[in-house]
Amino acid sequence: MTGVHERAKTLAGWAGHVPTARLVVVVLLAAVLAFTHGWRSARAHALAREETLLAWMDREAARVRNAAPVRTPARGAPPQGSPLARISALAGQHDLVIARSNDETSGAVTLALDAARADQALLWLEQLEGGLGLRIEQVAISRAAAPGRANLQLRVRAP
Repeated sequence: MTGVHERAKTLAGWAGHVPTARLVVVVLLAAVLAFTHGWRSARAHALAREETLLAWMDREAARVRNAAPVRTPARGAPPQGSPLARISALAGQHDLVIARSNDETSGAVTLALDAARADQALLWLEQLEGGLGLRIEQVAISRAAAPGRANLQLRVRAP
């Protein structure tokens, strides 16, 4: 009978712990609900950020679509004449104005462009070497005061 008595004692001991077990279940359930609520709040916040970013991207896409396209000059026969004349003609095709120029006795040409459109100036530099066959010996590019504009100083030589 001691076995039955021991078993009854064990069951009585568990009966005393039932409120504790219920408390553990309630605490775990509360933790799961709090985590779920926090996750939903974080997800809602992330979704709001994504919607804000998407709205900004839509506005910027419209602005970019309405922006003036970069004009690439028509490919044709390269300009003729002295290196400075050819450089000036190519600059005109890119809507660039040469502010200062100097033909050196060594055959090199130094020039400066002030507040030139940076995109057109870079295309122009590429075509000086590729299209006109001139060699750029030295170039310095700095930011101009206006957005999208650059100041250039360069030295070019015919091969």
